[in-house]
Amino acid sequence: MSITRAEHIVNFTAWVTVTTTACFLAAQALLLGAFLVNGDEGISDTWVGYTSATTTIAALAISLVALAVAVWAAARGVRHRFAWLMRYEFLVLVVLVALSELFIFE
Repeated sequence: MSITRAEHIVNFTAWVTVTTTACFLAAQALLLGAFLVNGDEGISDTWVGYTSATTTIAALAISLVALAVAVWAAARGVRHRFAWLMRYEFLVLVVLVALSELFIFE
């Protein structure tokens, strides 16, 4: 049984999405740690804040691509165990960014 090209694309995108999620969570943990230790001074205009912002922007872009691939794969009937992550990560990230802007970064 051979793997089709569509399955290769979905597999690659799924693993990139999993890696991106892990990097995003690590950057947010770093941001939280710096905030708890030094307060607002620990995250504003420091490498910690820039790392968190860059990771958030990259995660949003990659998760949007993953959402497009998941929709495309669903239309072609390709199934994957991380398809749920590829479908919902973008929505969850947008909600998290909106809530953090609303309540944390006034």
